[in-house]
Amino acid sequence: EVCRKTRTMAYERGPVSWEPPKSRLIATRSSKRGTVETLISDHPFNHAAEVLLPGECSVPAGFASLDVTHMCATVRVCAAFFLQPDFIATFVNPGYITALATRRIDHDDVVALTPDGRLYLSVTKDTYEVLGLEGKRSAFQGSQRFVIEVDLKASGFGPGQRRYDRVLWCLQGRVPELDDIDMVVVLSQQGNHLVDRMQSWPGFQTIDCRHQTRKVSACLSPASLELLRSVEKLTAEHDEALFELYTWLGIAAMQTPFIPGGPDSYLSSFEAASSTPSESTTIRLNGPLVSTLSICDLVEATRAHLQSGKAASDWAAISVWGCRNAPVSWRRHEHGSLVGGENDFSVILFRDGSHLTLQALGSADTLS
Repeated sequence: EVCRKTRTMAYERGPVSWEPPKSRLIATRSSKRGTVETLISDHPFNHAAEVLLPGECSVPAGFASLDVTHMCATVRVCAAFFLQPDFIATFVNPGYITALATRRIDHDDVVALTPDGRLYLSVTKDTYEVLGLEGKRSAFQGSQRFVIEVDLKASGFGPGQRRYDRVLWCLQGRVPELDDIDMVVVLSQQGNHLVDRMQSWPGFQTIDCRHQTRKVSACLSPASLELLRSVEKLTAEHDEALFELYTWLGIAAMQTPFIPGGPDSYLSSFEAASSTPSESTTIRLNGPLVSTLSICDLVEATRAHLQSGKAASDWAAISVWGCRNAPVSWRRHEHGSLVGGENDFSVILFRDGSHLTLQALGSADTLS
């Protein structure tokens, strides 16, 4: 497995009196099975995922079951709702549920629940001082924000236990901002039998999250892909190719037409050495929250298609977009938005089982 951190990207718009936002692109080339699934599980809050199948004119049969991979809904609950013993036993312990408040991470008190049962509260200084729970000072906002983590699946965490009773007492009515929270919850396919129980939750309303498909005409495959797929070790000389590939994936995701040569009348254009244009198909899972298990199902379906012998190409690309207002992102480290907030990644899967991952980190993100 090889990993390459490309140069920092900065956006310049003439003389400025402040440091422009910076982001990083982390590239990894590997043949180790399971690393893609680990990357996905370590990035719990995502609002969309899309697979690009080059050369395909229609959706392959193996992707037909994607509509039933997850159920998404909105609810209005208090933070203490997630500490109910029945909720923990039914939804948290099996790892069925993910939840995220629909608030701004840099301004409001945000509550989130990861699939592995960790409850996060990213709160302002004023809330933290009243709440009475121990947390960590924000790495990006200093003493103005604090992040509190509660492991709901920890051994001995339950009614009658000191830690549980303390957390419950702190979350019950002490801070009005944590009493009525609009949240998005997503239930993985394995927990679909529990939908009826969720309908009694305050403010419960389902969201239509059926997958969307579209055709991309005149899709030009970047020549940089052929260079990168044969690389055993990524070095500085591959930076331009990595940026070109990531930019190309972004253009495809934005449904921008690929026009060979590009019209001269455009103020700006993207041009990359490419192969012969071909029609391609994309399949997108929409949120506002997509479960990590659903994304893993998308990866597995893509792998199976590539190795079936029926695929029109020997590669496919999966792009995932992280939630800007999540309190944590990569490996559950703190996430902030500030002037950026991007925390996205793409995975290029090859028929031989190898893959190339591209992780885009914003200025308020870290991997360690």
